[in-house]
Parts: sequence; C-alpha cells; structure tokens
Amino acid sequence: MKLKFIILLITFSYYNTFAIHPINLSVGELVYKDKKIYLKFKFFTDDLQATLSQYCKCNMDIINKGINTTNEKCIEQYIASKFEVSINGTILKWTYKKSYAKESVVYVEYEVKLENINSVKLLKIKNTLLFDVIAEQKNILNINFFGEDSLKILKFDNQKEEYSKEIIYFY
Repeated sequence: MKLKFIILLITFSYYNTFAIHPINLSVGELVYKDKKIYLKFKFFTDDLQATLSQYCKCNMDIINKGINTTNEKCIEQYIASKFEVSINGTILKWTYKKSYAKESVVYVEYEVKLENINSVKLLKIKNTLLFDVIAEQKNILNINFFGEDSLKILKFDNQKEEYSKEIIYFY
C-alpha cells in the first residue's frame, strides 16, 4: 500500500513539475467598464509557446525566460490573426496593453474604447486561437457587458469546427 502511495506521489510530482495538463483550453474575458471593453486571455504557457514558435518561425522559451519584446510582438500578431470581434458589423481595433507569465499561465490584455454599450445590437466573435497547432483545443470566452446578470459564455471547439459565434442583444 505504501509503495502504491509513493508511486502515485512521484507520478503526481512529475506531472506538476513539467506543467503537463490534460486539457487544451484557453479562457478569455470581455468586460465593459468605464466606456471601454477590456479583453483578457489566459493560455497555458506550453501551448502558447508551441503555437508561437510555429507561427513566428522562431524558438520561443516563454516557460524558462518569460515574456520579452520579441514574444510580445509575436503574441500581438498572432492574436490579431486568430481572434476578431465585431460590433454591429464593425471590426474592433484592439489596443494591446500587456502580456505576462505567471506560473504555467500566460495572460494577455487588450482594450478598446466604446462610448455607448447600449448601441450594441450584434456581437460577432471569431476565435481560432491555438487551433492551428492543437487539434483538441477548446476556447471559452466570458462576456460581461451589462452586469453579472447578463454574463454570456461562448465555447469554441477546434474538433467541432466551432470558429465563430454571434450574440444578438435586444433592449
């Protein structure tokens, strides 16, 4: 019994040491506040690193060295090519704020000005982040424009070819 426990403990320690994760998932959040829409992504560092290395055709080492200016430029270009939001047919032009790595997660933040959230009738989102490298990738996007009671959760699944979603707002 003790041997099984020790083997399980060693296996679990090995599993955590190398940040291997059993699910390929990114989480994003769109929040409206103070006449701006804030966008924040969370990626597993190893997934983003593998994808960026292929996309930018260079060796990235975010896991050991963190985020640098070269990584940031690649992250900006990659996200701009794989993630798009349009409101009432107009594509939003995001302002990149920052990227940072914390433990086994990379956070990327953007914002865009939007004077009147009540003008939003149709929200369309394309999200193929990490789909080009990870076949099992799933992306979740939480949208909170009108307070906690109006939270919308969108799921994008590479295996199901779910790449874009629409939300129609009625007032």
